Amino acid sequence: MLHDAPAPSRAATVARAHPVPRIAQGEETGGSGTPFDARTRRAIDSTTRVDVLDTPWQQAAPLTTVVLDNATLSRLGGATLLARLAGLSDQQIAHFATEYPEQLAALLRFPPPAPFVTDWWRGLTAEAMLVLTNGVPELVGNLDGIPFRARDFANRIFLARSMERLSSSRASKLVGKSTKLSDHRHRETLSKIEKSLGGDDAVPHRLLITLDTSTNVRAAIALGDLDSADYVSYIVPGMFFSVDLRMIDLSDIAARLYDHQASFLKAFGSASPQHGLKTVATIAWIGYDTPNLLTVGGLDLARQAATNLERALLGLKSVRAANPPSVTVIGHSYGSTAALLALQNGRASVNALALVGSPGSSAQSASQLAVENGNVYVGKAGLDPIVNSAFYGSDPGASAYGAKTMSVSGGFDPLTKRTLSGSLGHNEYFKPDSESLRNLALIGIGGGKFVTNGSEGDSTKTLALLK
Repeated sequence: MLHDAPAPSRAATVARAHPVPRIAQGEETGGSGTPFDARTRRAIDSTTRVDVLDTPWQQAAPLTTVVLDNATLSRLGGATLLARLAGLSDQQIAHFATEYPEQLAALLRFPPPAPFVTDWWRGLTAEAMLVLTNGVPELVGNLDGIPFRARDFANRIFLARSMERLSSSRASKLVGKSTKLSDHRHRETLSKIEKSLGGDDAVPHRLLITLDTSTNVRAAIALGDLDSADYVSYIVPGMFFSVDLRMIDLSDIAARLYDHQASFLKAFGSASPQHGLKTVATIAWIGYDTPNLLTVGGLDLARQAATNLERALLGLKSVRAANPPSVTVIGHSYGSTAALLALQNGRASVNALALVGSPGSSAQSASQLAVENGNVYVGKAGLDPIVNSAFYGSDPGASAYGAKTMSVSGGFDPLTKRTLSGSLGHNEYFKPDSESLRNLALIGIGGGKFVTNGSEGDSTKTLALLK
């Protein structure tokens, strides 16, 4: 039985209250109820324009000079179209989004390089940023190279509008029962994202940095300030970790990892004050169509994930070019295979890579991966039927692969003086108070030297390093 449409969320109310948000020249915004709070304004507004005369977006004619027909639009490349969108008014943006949604979708499937997007965004006026954010939030929210607070603001608008549209469909007398049921399920999936974001008082603050509301919903939620964090960790999940089934769970895992990392940095700060001032951000990344039993046998979805993850890493690098963070990717199960593919071609690189429950790598050794100083770690739990299978290529846990061993079997933590639980099977690598989670947290903050590997000398080694 279908119930009446629920009351609109706070995000939906805010979006409707500001249909075309504006910032007057020189006006500062802030506080609740305004389109951009002060932190968001500082993140997206540039006091000076970027004047690089040879960049194509500055030389492109405004879209108002181009006839808006399919033949013309189909000839515009991603960078040219993006550049010309900046010249549209709010009415023209609304018309474009309604009449040419396939062009927006194509722009997201084949986006310009992240550095181009970053320069383009920084070159916009504050008003142009707001017009684009309100008019095409799905574009602003999902273009790698735009600052993350701006993407979060856009994606929350997009999420609220998508949920409201699906609720309206359920209430309409013109929609059939099967469509209503489908829309109800789709809205329930989106509600998992809304729940995962927490409230305005969530600590740490959460950012919705990826949102695809198509049939196979994709999303990524960052915990912490991704525009300034010193350490950034992406968690890439595998089979069955779809948004509808596991978005809330993965966000909880990211929160757990965040808390561990923040605690370790605070503890290290007593011996080294600069560590106590460092900050972290963790990302629950369901940025691809995760496999099920029917699709897990091939690498098609892993390749899709690798492409999306590579773009995400390059976007972070572009946005944070002036203050680059230390970046770690944590891949579980099929997600580990996807992460390995993303780091094999060398276009994107990370400071560390941690693999747990991995079914295999197309790379033959850790040396073939774009990972700084060979910081590749592999954890294998007892009774995990996936590890050692090398189903998708080489076994990253084999000694010949050259990765570092990460113990997950449990034991004594020489840093915290606590007993840690072990992980068994394929799904306990992120278990609270486990040796696995402890090691993953340390890897993500550059503490690889403290990672336990199951040897008898772990405690002695750690105590020596602390002296």
